[in-house]
Amino acid sequence: MAQPAKYDIGLVAGDDYQITIKLLDDGSPIDTSSYTFKAQIRDGYLPDGELIATFAVSAVTGGATLSLTASQTEPLSNYSRLYWDVQSASPDVRTWLSGRVYVTPEVTE
Repeated sequence: MAQPAKYDIGLVAGDDYQITIKLLDDGSPIDTSSYTFKAQIRDGYLPDGELIATFAVSAVTGGATLSLTASQTEPLSNYSRLYWDVQSASPDVRTWLSGRVYVTPEVTE
């Protein structure tokens, strides 16, 4: 099984966040119609990393869309280091992407 691709994300605390990722297998988009995904942000790696936020994830043609609400991103600037990944839960368990989360504090109320 391949290592997950490294992909760091940046977001603004207190803003809605959404990203659509393309998932490739040997350079071709995978058929995600039978896939279920999960994605989380933690302040460290398992088993000790505390769960900070869980993305809403929906499969789209050749990938997945991940999103967080403004209320989920608001407290993220309270952490100095955050990590995320996205994993298929079925038909196979596989971590596709992982990386750091960089948070810009909010300025405007």
